[in-house]
Parts: sequence; C-alpha cells; structure tokens
Amino acid sequence: MAALKVKYFQDPLYGQIAVASPLLLGLIDSRALQRLRHIRQLGVSYLTFLGAEHSRFSHSLGAMTLMGRALDHLEQEEGLRFSRAGRELALAGALLHDIGHSAFSHTLEHALVGHHERMGARLLREDPQLRRLLGPRAARLAALFEGRLPGAEARVIHDLVSS
Repeated sequence: MAALKVKYFQDPLYGQIAVASPLLLGLIDSRALQRLRHIRQLGVSYLTFLGAEHSRFSHSLGAMTLMGRALDHLEQEEGLRFSRAGRELALAGALLHDIGHSAFSHTLEHALVGHHERMGARLLREDPQLRRLLGPRAARLAALFEGRLPGAEARVIHDLVSS
C-alpha cells in the first residue's frame, strides 16, 4: 500500500498546516484556489496598515485548519463521529469558501461580481477542474454557498455523520 503524500504549508498564525488528503491537495493546487494568492484578504487596507499583507489563499488554508479543529473538538469533546468522506467535504467547503472573490476583495465585490458566494457557487458548477476533483459534491457545496439547502446546518451535520 502506498503511503499518503503529505504537503506542509507554513502559516503565520497556525504554524505548519499538514495536508494529506489527495482531494484537498488537488483543490489547493487548482487554478481557482491558486488565484487567491493574488487577492488581498483585507482589500486595500495594506495601504494604511503595512502588516495587512495576507492573501485570500492563506485565509482559506486557515479556514480549513479551523474547520479541522472544530471537527476534532466535536469528536473528542461532544462524542460525534464523522466519516472520512464527510470530514473531507467539510474541510473542502472551508477551503473553497472564498473562491468567488475578485480583485480588492470586498472593496469592489458588488461592482465586479456581486456576492462572492454566488460567484464561488458558479465556479463550483462550471469550472472543469473543480468539477473533476469534487464530482457530485461540487453541486452540494454550490447549493450550500448560495444558501439554497433547506435546513443547511442540520443537513450538513447529518451528511458529515452519515456520509
């Protein structure tokens, strides 16, 4: 049996972020996520606050890390059990939550693309690379991003536990 490939990302807040999931590594390497390296998390704030240099890409890795911590807490402290596929879907959702952002982040969001959640959902439905990586999960994440899943929170938790 082949060993899992692990890739490490050094983050200023969370230290080393280890990613071993082939799906998550594929999503991190996708064009949709890599373009976030060039979009500033805080729009034009870096012009005033010189330390405000982080990107939507690093923010997305941090969101994925925090989702992992939340899932760990729910398992260890609350006794919930998540399937591997459900856990991976939750981590993918956190990782991809900002893929719809355009230049200058929220500053020009409404002028350029409308709500970034809608653009992210569109990318999930239309980007061939994301569709290939996610398969049918792409449509479920798109619906979640758009707020179109009835009882989304309960359904996501159900899907995590029973996937």
